[in-house]
Amino acid sequence: MNETSPTCEYCPECDNLLRYHKNAEGKAEQICFCGHCEPCKNQHYPLNLKEEEKICNQSSFTQKMELMHLTKLEKSLITRILTHPSYHQLDPDAEDYRPLDFLGDAVLDLIVREQQLNKNPRKAVVKRNHLVSNAYLAQIFNQMDLIVAVRKRPNYELNTHDKGSIIEGFFGSYYQSFGLSGCKKLWNRMNFNLKGIPR
Repeated sequence: MNETSPTCEYCPECDNLLRYHKNAEGKAEQICFCGHCEPCKNQHYPLNLKEEEKICNQSSFTQKMELMHLTKLEKSLITRILTHPSYHQLDPDAEDYRPLDFLGDAVLDLIVREQQLNKNPRKAVVKRNHLVSNAYLAQIFNQMDLIVAVRKRPNYELNTHDKGSIIEGFFGSYYQSFGLSGCKKLWNRMNFNLKGIPR
């Protein structure tokens, strides 16, 4: 499958990316696999997606930004989120992600706490600690190929904390632009559309 097909569509209820699946009659259709919205609960399809149908894994950085709906943010905000503090050595006036990271950290923590308490109160603390950890967020960063767009000092290597902070920066900005409900949808997209991240 080339990167221009199929056209990406989204579940009208949870905003999650719809994926291709062959039904019992062998016909291809797009359905939501998030597992928590009503369309999913009413469907019982096996997750036997073909490799070429895993759209996000074959997408470029720009396409992954589109899949996550992050291109809805103003370009100046995206630039700010993708600016590491070390870049100040090249441009002292450049704004970096830190204020948005501070806000996004709190927003993401609230979302994950609420989701995990609803799923399994007994394991909520352990699961929450894993999902909001820099190690987990850094995997999302890597899956989205964000490194190609980060502004930083030459030869500076981003560490796990840097990568996690950038993801939190997106949540801080998304909260300011689209509120808590928008951030919940963004978290669902990051968790269900990006493959290869152990949960």
